[in-house]
Amino acid sequence: MQKSVKKLKAGRRAKPDAPAFRRAPIGSLRVFAAVAQHMSVSRAADALGVTASAVSMQLKTLEDYLQLPLLRRRGRNLELTPEGERLLPRVERGLRELEEAIDAARGDRCEGEISVTTLASFMQQWLMPRLPDFQSRRADTSSRMLRTCSLLTSPDCQRRLQRSM
Repeated sequence: MQKSVKKLKAGRRAKPDAPAFRRAPIGSLRVFAAVAQHMSVSRAADALGVTASAVSMQLKTLEDYLQLPLLRRRGRNLELTPEGERLLPRVERGLRELEEAIDAARGDRCEGEISVTTLASFMQQWLMPRLPDFQSRRADTSSRMLRTCSLLTSPDCQRRLQRSM
């Protein structure tokens, strides 16, 4: 009889086995897609903002997890193995779907109205020249501009300002 909960040394119980997607090295899939796009570990590392050794470690983690080679070195060049070629389109599709889901979730928060209260000089010289570009990119958001002659110094305004930073 197999138990889904394992005992630990101190008598505590471990959590039941996590679903497979919780164990899969998701970050390594992103690295794999970047390396396949650039066909270079160093260029992929630059694109991801990490070191080449970090990229290599992520690739090794993914290959160990899958127990399949995904890339083959040919001198200074890389090429996808047949397994890598089969996996890549599905990984790219999955990453795209994740990005779309995240964008959709964020989009729900970004609709509505923005109210800005600022000094007239700042509004005229900095904010207003940039407003048409903002409105063209965010047509779902309306804006309301209020000008003031003094800085807002009430405790409530200060708290709101601190939260927004």
